[in-house]
Amino acid sequence: MSQQGQLRTGSNNALKEELSQLKATLAEIFRTKNIALIIATWILFGMIGPLFWSFSSDYMRQLGASPKVIGLLNSTMALVSMLVMIPGGYMADKRGRKGLIAWGTLLAAFPYFARAIAGSWQPYFLATAIGTAFERVYEPALHALFQDSIPERARAFTFSIVDALCWSVPGMVSSVIGGYLYQKFGVIALRWALIATGAVYLMSAALRFGLEETLKNQKDLISEPLNLRNTLLGVSDSFKGILEELSWLKGPLGRMMALDILSGVDGGLTGGFWLLFALDVIGVTRFEWGLLEASWNVIYVLLVPITGILSDRKGRIKVMRFSPALFAILYLLLVMSRGFMMAFIVWVIWAIPDALWFASFEALWTDVVESNKRARISTLRSVLRTIAQMVSAAAAGFLYEINPAIPFCVAAFVWLIAFLNLQVLAKEHAVEV
Repeated sequence: MSQQGQLRTGSNNALKEELSQLKATLAEIFRTKNIALIIATWILFGMIGPLFWSFSSDYMRQLGASPKVIGLLNSTMALVSMLVMIPGGYMADKRGRKGLIAWGTLLAAFPYFARAIAGSWQPYFLATAIGTAFERVYEPALHALFQDSIPERARAFTFSIVDALCWSVPGMVSSVIGGYLYQKFGVIALRWALIATGAVYLMSAALRFGLEETLKNQKDLISEPLNLRNTLLGVSDSFKGILEELSWLKGPLGRMMALDILSGVDGGLTGGFWLLFALDVIGVTRFEWGLLEASWNVIYVLLVPITGILSDRKGRIKVMRFSPALFAILYLLLVMSRGFMMAFIVWVIWAIPDALWFASFEALWTDVVESNKRARISTLRSVLRTIAQMVSAAAAGFLYEINPAIPFCVAAFVWLIAFLNLQVLAKEHAVEV
C-alpha cells in the first residue's frame, strides 16, 4: 500500500474512533437518570419560556414602567435572588439537592399566573419578586446536582450539548413564534405565555420529584430533623459561611470570580434593555426581534458542540481566551446598527464568542471545585455576580434615559477589563486542564 493510502486509512480509522467515542459519551450522558430528567424539564422551559422572556422588558413598559423603573425592578430582583440563594446553596450542600429542587420548582409556578393577570407594573413586580425567590432558592442545588451527575471526561461537551438541546434548539422556534404572536395579538399573547410557563413549572415539578439525591453518601450531610429551629440555624450559618467561602477565592479561583462579577455588571447594564434598544433605536419590529433571537440560536447550536469537544481536549482557557474582546467589539457594532439587516449580522456573529465562552467557563468551575463545595461556590458566584448586577441594573435605567447607547458602551469597556483579567488567568497553568 502506498504511503498516501496508509495515511488515508489511518485517517479513516481515527475518524471512526472519534465517532465511536462521541457516541459512547452521548450514551453515557443520557443514561444518567438525573441528567435525563433535568434535560426533559429544561427542554420544556426552552420551548415555552422564550415566548415571554424574550419580550419581558416591553411587557413591563406596556404595564406603565419607565426605563428607570425597569432598571430598578431588575436591580430589586437581583437583590431578592442574592438573599435567597445564600441559604439555598448552604441547604443544598448540607441537606441535599432533590427536595429543594422539586419543591422550589412547584412553588415557582404560581406567581406566573399572578403576573399574567397583572394590570399594572406594581402587582407584576410583587409577583415577580415572589417567583424569583422560589426560583433562585433552588438554583444552586440544581446546578450542583447537574455537575455531580455529568461524566468527568466530557464536562465541557456535556454543558455544550445540554445547552444547545435544551435552550438553543427550542429557542429557534419559540422566539419566532413569540415574536409573531406578540406582533399580531399584542399584550394578550404575553399573558397567555405566562400562563403556559406556569403550567410548565407544574409539569417540571412532577418530573423533578423523581430525581436521585447525589449527596446521600456524603459524610458531612446534616442528619438533624428539618424543623423551624434547625432551618433558622441553617439560614444563619449560611450567611456566616459566606465569609469562609470568600477565603477560598485565592489565585485562579479569585480571577475566575472576577470574570463572573464582570459578567454580572454586563448583565445588569444591558439585560433589561436589549429589546427596548432594538425597538427604539435599531428600528426592528417585534417579529423581527424574534427572528434575531432565532438566528443567534441557529449559529450557537451549530458551534457549541464543537467548542465543547475542543475545550475538553485542548483546554478551557485556550478556547475561551478571546471571547471577551469579541464581546466588546460587538457591543460597539450593536450601538452603530440601524435596521434589521445590520442587527442580523451582529446577532449571528455574537453567537461565536458565546459558543466559545459558555461551556468552557462552566466546565472550568466544575474542574476546580470539589463536589461537596459546589453548591456553596455556585451560590457565592451567584451572590457576587448578583451584587454587581444589582448595582449596574439600578444605574442602567438612568443611563438609558440619558442616551440609550450608554449602557452598551459601558458594557464594552467591562468586557475589555475581563479580557485583560483572562490573559492573567491564562498564565495560571494550574487551572488549565
